[in-house]
Amino acid sequence: MMSVHHPTTTPLSTSSPHKKHQSKRLHQKHPAVYTSRRTAGWCTGIRSSSNNKGENAGEEKSASSKRIDRREVLLGLGGLYGAAGLAGQALASPVGIPDRTACGDASSANIPGPLKCCPPEKVTTAPIVQWKAPSPGPLRVRKPAHEMNKDEVAKFKKAVQAMKDLDPEDPWHYDQQAKIHCTYCNGAYKQAGFDVPLQVHFSWLFLPWHRWYLYFFERILGKLINDDSFALPFWNYDRPEGMFMPSIYVDPSSSLYNPRRNLDHLEMLLDYNFSYDVKGLTGTEKEVIQANLVDLRTMYDSGIPTPELFMGDPLSAGELTAEDNSSGALERFHNTVHMWVGRHKDATPDPYIDMGDFSTAAKDMLFYGHHANVDRLWDIYRTARGKKVEFNNSDWLNAEFNFYDENKQVVKVNVKDTLSTQDLGYTYKDVPIPWMQRAPPKRPAAKPRSGSFSMVPVTEFGTEPKSLVEGPVRVLVTRPKTGRSQEEKEDENEVLVVDGIEVLDEGPVRFDVFITTPFGTFAGPDYGLPAGSFVKLPHRHKEGHKHRKAKLKLGITRLLEDLKAENAQKLVVTLVPRTGKVNVGGIHVEHFKTDN
Repeated sequence: MMSVHHPTTTPLSTSSPHKKHQSKRLHQKHPAVYTSRRTAGWCTGIRSSSNNKGENAGEEKSASSKRIDRREVLLGLGGLYGAAGLAGQALASPVGIPDRTACGDASSANIPGPLKCCPPEKVTTAPIVQWKAPSPGPLRVRKPAHEMNKDEVAKFKKAVQAMKDLDPEDPWHYDQQAKIHCTYCNGAYKQAGFDVPLQVHFSWLFLPWHRWYLYFFERILGKLINDDSFALPFWNYDRPEGMFMPSIYVDPSSSLYNPRRNLDHLEMLLDYNFSYDVKGLTGTEKEVIQANLVDLRTMYDSGIPTPELFMGDPLSAGELTAEDNSSGALERFHNTVHMWVGRHKDATPDPYIDMGDFSTAAKDMLFYGHHANVDRLWDIYRTARGKKVEFNNSDWLNAEFNFYDENKQVVKVNVKDTLSTQDLGYTYKDVPIPWMQRAPPKRPAAKPRSGSFSMVPVTEFGTEPKSLVEGPVRVLVTRPKTGRSQEEKEDENEVLVVDGIEVLDEGPVRFDVFITTPFGTFAGPDYGLPAGSFVKLPHRHKEGHKHRKAKLKLGITRLLEDLKAENAQKLVVTLVPRTGKVNVGGIHVEHFKTDN
């Protein structure tokens, strides 16, 4: 198979003047302003004139000069935002640092009773200082875990063991580091100034927060072994050679081992189509690998021209995630890997432990290898876009978090300082990226697992929610426009929206989405091509914040070309339940302004 290497240079496209695009959505819930250039293709971009922190990254960009959002309602249409909002002024309200002294019990669908993961006193009482970039020096190089040599593995094990040997109340201790993920991801904190749980998943905060998390974890490990060049490895599962659990993590005598994984998968090929209740694709190892590569490419094709599809919907201060929100394609993909690793059949009361649950995920060292690759996939995405800022919006760029650093200080960090890995002192080893080759052989069309293979009638979705509990839902969906020109495609990405997604219990959920063309008002014997998946780990909302509904947004412009369906007025969309109980409120197609 031909391989395409990680781009080290950025393709240039300088023929068009700068344009400012406002993201176009039906509901205009989170308008966002981008600074961009028209590019020639899906995976080309321009070189940023800044140091990879985005054009005008320091400028205040208004999401909308006219909106009055629910932050004002929370504050009684008064106080900080009331007057400005009613006067039609721009609101700039990035998520801020939570009150460290007000940390409470977190929530978990799998752990009964109070879940305590608050930081030790050293963290809650120490003054907060602004993080400063380290002095320039040799870049730390993160390598594939399966390519590490004996000396590198020994150093890695030594550093992790040193972290585990610290005093349990030391903020550097392994368990204390794992608790950081629990506090930010399971509602132990409230957003600064609001009675709303702080949650860094399900939105545009997901990728930058986890980049910071791994950055400080890596720096602390290096400090413990007095090696400033120490770098975490990444689990290179987007490449056939790496689509197995790396051997360095499966030695029971190693500090990297965790016995609370899915032990059936220790030597099995990773299947991106795995879910807890359905094994996944059947076929030869070669066929599963090819399907994995096609799924990765589908994810990137969806997100390159429209960052929110890849990274997640915007989130401003005072807003609750998962309220009509859509996670990004990379986060949903990452959830599948969590599922594949994190279920232990003998665990009680529920099997979804460590990697299978946000509250415990960071207790497994494989979490850090997994998230290093997620971070790398974001870096590849940024390179494909020409290192252009994804959201030129102060609510994203100035969102802030705090961490306990390698110098034993509590530091404040911002999203805008994560946009260049090199500014953070690390890079990724250049390895083949086979899925970046466009137009790989298509994944075999999905077919019903049982029942008739004859033509079946299909109708529009209608106005009532539909349940996926009993089986697949197949509906006709009308496109807003057919036969779009190449220029129209570059200006607007066609997006399939599944809205009103209501998860009916606290367990894991996955359903897959397939698209094909109809024969009049009938659907053919197979589901068509995969457009993406909705994947959620077990999660319990805080009291008073339940029954939130979510969206799934899938870019389908490239997929329709593959289907040769660009002139089709209607599509057959099939939702195939894989695990969990869920209802959906509707399915439609709309156009989103691209960032090309």
